[in-house]
Amino acid sequence: MKIDIILRTKNRPQFLGRALDSVLAQTNGDWRLFLVNDGGDPLAVDRVVESRLDAFGQRLFRIDNRDSINMAAAFNQALVAGDAPLVACHDDDDTWHPDFLARSLSALESFDHFPVAGCACATMLVEEEIRPDAIVELRRRFFSGRPRGLLSLPEVLLSNDLLTTNSMLLRREILVELGGYDESLPVLQDWELLVRLSRKYDILTIEDELAYYHVRKAPGGNSADNSNAYIGHRAFIEWLYNRWTRQGIAGEDAGFGHLVAVARMLRRIREMSDVELDRQKHAILENSCSIRTWAHRLGGLWKKG
Repeated sequence: MKIDIILRTKNRPQFLGRALDSVLAQTNGDWRLFLVNDGGDPLAVDRVVESRLDAFGQRLFRIDNRDSINMAAAFNQALVAGDAPLVACHDDDDTWHPDFLARSLSALESFDHFPVAGCACATMLVEEEIRPDAIVELRRRFFSGRPRGLLSLPEVLLSNDLLTTNSMLLRREILVELGGYDESLPVLQDWELLVRLSRKYDILTIEDELAYYHVRKAPGGNSADNSNAYIGHRAFIEWLYNRWTRQGIAGEDAGFGHLVAVARMLRRIREMSDVELDRQKHAILENSCSIRTWAHRLGGLWKKG
């Protein structure tokens, strides 16, 4: 089954080459790549793509936007341009395991109990640092979301970090039906779409980490990861909760509004628990330091005595 891959980029050639190589390394080669240069320097993209043209063959389709239309609109633009039954999104600073497409497709084709909108794998978070001559990996750890079986709407509402954009393989007809990404959002488009998907459809999950989400601690700009580059990230989490709650209050879906309210309160409780746990850990460390200090002093007095 054919797959359309949508890769959005803007003035980040230092990452783009790695992302393109990640696509080319896929063991399932039945795909087309829609590369959307969203307002970036086209010559910089030319330089990255040129050495890989032979490897892509006829599978590369490029869209150059003179002005940026934002990441969500860029995805929707490519969604309309393609026609494959399945769609995957690959950001320019992330990567995939070589078997991501093959194993995601196999999971979808082998699941015949009832229709699903797509599947999503677990994600490995990769912390890295930009140096003058290289991108250096610092460490890897599990991403916060570890979905099992089918995604449930309550768990999707509870956490915006359950899945990453590049962990999903979705059916085009359903993406088109839902209108793709919400272009009014500068961040959290993947979470908002996942909530809309989960309200109507089921999503199968793969427990293995086949997607790699790369993050950097840069304060912003082209070297920061897409989420951390936007300062108002937390504000938009609350804004979405408010929007969904108001939809319920307005009578559009009262049951959904109640579910959102419960999820939001559970999230607050969990966050408060995390803060309290951090405070207690800090207190324990301080007490341990004090105990060691006094033990050292007492030991010195004992020797003198």
